[in-house]
Amino acid sequence: MQAGMIIVCLSIVAVGFLPQLPSPGFLLGLSLLALIAFLLRRFLLLIPLCLGMVWASLYGYLGLAQQLPGELEGHDLWVEGTVSGLPKMGPRAQRFDFDIESVEAPKGFSQQLRLKKVRLNWYELDKTVRPGERWRLLLRLKRPHGFANPGGFDYEGWLFRHGIGATGYVRRDEGNRRLQAARLSHLLDQWRFRLLTRLQAQLDGNPQQGYLLALIMGERSDINDRQWQLLSATGTNHLFVISGLHVGFVALCGYWLFFMVSRWFLWGPPRIAAQHVGVSGALLLSSAYAALAGFSLPTQRALIMLLVMLVSRLCYRQGSVWYSFVLALFAVLLWDPLAGCSAGFWLSFGAVGVLLYAFGKRTDSRGFYWRWLRPQWVVFVAFVPVLLFFFQQASLVSPVANVLAIPLVGLVIVPLCLLVVLLQVLGDVFSISIFQLWAGGLLELASYCLQWVFAYLQVLADLSWASWKHALSIWWLLPVLPGVLLLLAPRGLPGRWLGVLCFLPLFASNNFAPTKGAFEVTVLDVGQGLAVLVRTEAHQLLYDTGARFSDQLDAASAVILPFLRQAGIETLDRVVVSHGDNDHAGALPPLLEQVPVRHIISGASELQAGGVPITKCQSGDDWSWDGVRFEVMQADAITWRNENNRSCVLRISNGQHSVLLTGDIEVEAEAFLVGRYGVGLKSDVLLAPHHGSLTSSGEDFIEAVAPGQVIFSSGYRNRFGHPHEKVVARYQRRGIAMLNTAESGAIRLYSDNETRNLQLEKYRQSFRRYWF
Repeated sequence: MQAGMIIVCLSIVAVGFLPQLPSPGFLLGLSLLALIAFLLRRFLLLIPLCLGMVWASLYGYLGLAQQLPGELEGHDLWVEGTVSGLPKMGPRAQRFDFDIESVEAPKGFSQQLRLKKVRLNWYELDKTVRPGERWRLLLRLKRPHGFANPGGFDYEGWLFRHGIGATGYVRRDEGNRRLQAARLSHLLDQWRFRLLTRLQAQLDGNPQQGYLLALIMGERSDINDRQWQLLSATGTNHLFVISGLHVGFVALCGYWLFFMVSRWFLWGPPRIAAQHVGVSGALLLSSAYAALAGFSLPTQRALIMLLVMLVSRLCYRQGSVWYSFVLALFAVLLWDPLAGCSAGFWLSFGAVGVLLYAFGKRTDSRGFYWRWLRPQWVVFVAFVPVLLFFFQQASLVSPVANVLAIPLVGLVIVPLCLLVVLLQVLGDVFSISIFQLWAGGLLELASYCLQWVFAYLQVLADLSWASWKHALSIWWLLPVLPGVLLLLAPRGLPGRWLGVLCFLPLFASNNFAPTKGAFEVTVLDVGQGLAVLVRTEAHQLLYDTGARFSDQLDAASAVILPFLRQAGIETLDRVVVSHGDNDHAGALPPLLEQVPVRHIISGASELQAGGVPITKCQSGDDWSWDGVRFEVMQADAITWRNENNRSCVLRISNGQHSVLLTGDIEVEAEAFLVGRYGVGLKSDVLLAPHHGSLTSSGEDFIEAVAPGQVIFSSGYRNRFGHPHEKVVARYQRRGIAMLNTAESGAIRLYSDNETRNLQLEKYRQSFRRYWF
C-alpha cells in the first residue's frame, strides 16, 4: 500500500516538471495499461505509476483550459463576477482577484471561454471593491506572464497553481458598476477584510506591523526587504509564514485545551473520551487558524497533513508513523498536484520527514538536549544543502536563532495574536468596547515581545559569518543527500562519519566563468527595461539595472540578485548605467545595498551611488579584461537635450565575435555614431536601441552595424508597443534573426575565441515548463 502511494506521489511530481503535457492519446494508453495490469494481476506497480501521471496531466489540462485565449489579449471585455480574497490598496492602484461569472466576448470569437479567475489592478482609487461584491467591469486582459530568468521566481507558475487565468486592469468607463453587495458565500473573506483593515489601523506606524499581520492572517506584503533579509540571515523565515509549524502549534494548544477540559468535565472512560475530544479540538482550532489565513496553499497542505496524521494515529494507534506521513503526502498531492513544484512543499514535508527519520519513536526517551536542542541540529544539517539549492543562501546561525525564536513565537506570540482575534470577534458580536481595548493591549504586548525577538536575531545577523551565500545545482545536491542520511542515522550504524565526506560537494565552486579570451553576455528578462550581465574569465560587468517598480518590487531584488547568486558572483567590477531613466537605472540603489561594486560608469546627468566611484561615460575610455576588449562609444552629452541620446554605448569583442549595447539612443545619436565610427560599429549581435522604439533603429545604423542577430529587451504586451512593427520590418528585410526577452526570457550568448560559433541559449526554451 505504501509503495503504491509513494509511486503515485513520484509520478505526480514528475509531471509538474515536464516541458509539455503528455498527449491525450498517450494518457488514454496509460489508462488502458493500468486497467490491463489490474485485470491480469501482474505488474501491479504500473497501476499507481500510470494513474498518478494521468491525474496530474488532467489537472494540468484543466488549468490550461481556464487561461485566457491569446486572441482576446488586448481586447476590451465586459465581465461580470465576484471579488474574491482580500483586495490590497496601494498608492497608485488597488489589486484584487475576480471570480468570473460571465464574459461578453467580442464579435467573431466563437471559442468557448472557460476563464474562471483573473487578477486585476484598478487605478481609480475613488472606487473601492470589497470581498464578495458582484461587479460589472470593462477589463483589458493578458495571459499570465512573468519574468523568466535563472534563479528567479516563477510568477507564471505561481499564477497557474492559484488558478489565475489572466492578469490585467479595469478600464475607465462609466459602465463599471457594482451589481450586488457582498454575498454571504464570501462571509469569511468579508470578515478577514474587516479584521485586516482594523488591525492595519491599530498598528499604523508600528515597526512590527508586517510581522504581526503575517502571524495573524498570513499577509506578508507589509514585511519590507530589509526585514526579510534579517529573517533570511537567521533562518527564521518560516516563523512568519503560516504553514505547518504554526498550524501544528495551534493544533497542540487545541489538543491540550480540549483534552484537559474533557478530563475535568466528561464522564465515562477518561482516556478514550479525552483523546477523542483533544483530537477534535486540535482539528477545530487548526482549521480556524487556516481559515484566518484564507486557506492559502501552504495552510491547505499543513491542514491536510495534520488531518491525516491525527486521524490515522487516532484510528490506528499501533500503526507506523511513516504510514501517516506517506498518507499525508499522498493526500496533499492528490489535492494539489502542482504542490511539488514549490519550495515550501519540500521544506515542510522534508522537515517532518527528517525529524521522523532522526528520532523515530525515541522522542520521549531522553532529556532536554534530545527533545529540543537536537531537533535544531537535525534540521540544520538536513536543510543547509536544500536551502542552498532553492535560495542560494543558508543561515549558519539558524540553530541558535530558532532554539529561542520558535518557542517564543509559537508558544507566546502566536497565542497572543489568536487572543487578539478572539477578542475582536467577541467585541463585534456582543458590541462590548472593553474587548476592543483588551485586544489593543494584547497587540501591544505581542509587539513588545517581537521587539525582543528581533533584537536577539539582529545580534546574530550582524555576525560576519551569519549566512552562507552559495548556489548549489541539483547535480551537487544529489550526492549530499546520502551524507545527510548517514549523519542522522542511529548512533550504532557503522560508518556514519562517512557522511561528512558526502558534504564536500557543498564547497565546490559554481562560478563557471568563461575561459581566457571568451565572454558571456546574458540579457536578463526585466520586463520593460534593461539589465545585461557581461562576464569574462575574472571580471563581471553589469550594463543597466532595470526598473524600480514600487517600494516592494525592483529588478535588482527580483531578477539580478537571484541570478548573481546562482551564478556564484559575489562582486561586480563595473556597473555601466547607460542613462538615468527608471527602466535602466531605477534598481541601482537596492543593487548597491546587496552587492559590492568597485566602479560605476554613468551616462546619466545625475546619479546617486552611495560612495562608489563614478566616472562619466566618455568615448575613448576603452579597456581590456582577460583578452576581451570593451569600447565606450558615446556622443558628448552637451550635444543632446534628449536624455535618451546621452546613453552610454558599449561594444564588446574578442576578435571572433562582438556585441553592441546601445541603451536608449535614437536616430539622431545613431547617425552621429555612424559618422564617427563607421564600420567600427559592425557587430554580430545588436541590443536594439530603445527597446525597438519607432524613434530608433534607423536604416543607416542597421546597415553600419550589420548584425546577424538583434535582441529586444521589452515587456510582454507593453503599453509602448515595443518593438514597433516598422522597426521589426527593417530587421526582417535584411534577414536579421530577432529575439525578444518578453518571449524568450533571459538570453545567454557565449563567445569562445577558439570557435567561430556564437552559442545562444533562451531560458524559456532550455528550462521550459508546460504552463509557459
